[in-house]
Amino acid sequence: MIPSLQSVAVPTAYQWLIKESKKTAASRQYSYLEIPSGVSISNSIVREIDYKTASTIILEYEWIGTMPLPKSCRYIYGIYFDDVLGGAIVYVEPSTRQYYKKYPRKVVQLNRGATEHWTPKNTASRLIGQSKKFLKEEGVKAIIAYCTQEAGEIGTIYQACNFDYIGITSPSKTYYLDNHWVSERTLADKIAWARNKSEAWQDKFRNLPMRMLTGKYKYILFIGSNREREEFYNEYGIISHPYPKREASDEQPILRTT
Repeated sequence: MIPSLQSVAVPTAYQWLIKESKKTAASRQYSYLEIPSGVSISNSIVREIDYKTASTIILEYEWIGTMPLPKSCRYIYGIYFDDVLGGAIVYVEPSTRQYYKKYPRKVVQLNRGATEHWTPKNTASRLIGQSKKFLKEEGVKAIIAYCTQEAGEIGTIYQACNFDYIGITSPSKTYYLDNHWVSERTLADKIAWARNKSEAWQDKFRNLPMRMLTGKYKYILFIGSNREREEFYNEYGIISHPYPKREASDEQPILRTT
């Protein structure tokens, strides 16, 4: 049976639900860390980490349940508390190529991000804020981020980090491959890789189960100068809109797996 994880009248993000379930679990075995005591944002350290290290947290908490392809990853950072990893963030090449001609390698997409259930409330904001400083040193001018409605996301963390909300994307397709759902971009990369492989390999990527996702909320954070920001926004017709908000609801969060 192919799993389809969907939020039904959910006013709460998927990652929040996962964290709450872990907090209330009777016990949990950690193979790669021990929870530190006296955790505080003031003693946290953000630094660059590798793909494998980031995956220990991303695969556990992210709604999509996968890491991006290694070749697409530009920058990966982690936040540590007493040398214990509490969160990870992955920046990749943007899913669209519209920025590349005028701003080559100067725009990144915040593609994955998650924090452990035991971390302080502002851990995600700290991780984004500190990694933004590193990106600026690398010459990056803008960060693009998307929020998946099916995961109960509206971009609360991006709003807290002063991203601009710039609209909603068109609906997209995802495909079921190797026991999880992958994006059109990921599938296209795999099909391209298989072109010089055997027919059996090429068949692997044909006639896959497909599902539609509604449009995603799109955010941008410009980290250059005000003049550069104005030029960038004018170049691409970017307009900032009021932040989307959750609708008030008395219904309890439900996650349905079928």
